[in-house]
Amino acid sequence: MGPIFAISLVIVWNVTTVPYIVARRFANEDFSGVNRLVLVLIMALIWITNLVLFLNKERVKEINYRYKGESERSRRIGGFLVILYLVLSFALIFVA
Repeated sequence: MGPIFAISLVIVWNVTTVPYIVARRFANEDFSGVNRLVLVLIMALIWITNLVLFLNKERVKEINYRYKGESERSRRIGGFLVILYLVLSFALIFVA
């Protein structure tokens, strides 16, 4: 469940940080009073959704079967996009 929590954490980070940055930069909005309970509920919902999706063994088998015949080039491009997503996600720490 650790990797599922980590994936959920990155998704929540993007869902909550990107709108904050956009609103702060372009609309001069202040989110200093954002309710932490709302953020915790968003994270819980995303985590539960990921648990339902990825703890289902049949679902995981379908995903593995779908990408079993993936070409090396496609695999490299996909890996690069995942790494780019993670790097940009963590770069938001310095922008926020």
